[in-house]
Amino acid sequence: MGVKFRFRYFQDVEGLLRVPDGFEPVELQVVARAEGRKSSQAERTFDWDELTEN
Repeated sequence: MGVKFRFRYFQDVEGLLRVPDGFEPVELQVVARAEGRKSSQAERTFDWDELTEN
């Protein structure tokens, strides 16, 4: 799934993530990659239980 962003600015990326019934995630890994001459990458892993606490 692609989401447009710019590494140059702070951005909130919002949306819904659907997982199959019965699937029990442990963590979510987000990788943002910029392509082109100044390619770069940012990566972060989130604990699923912390994301779903409300």
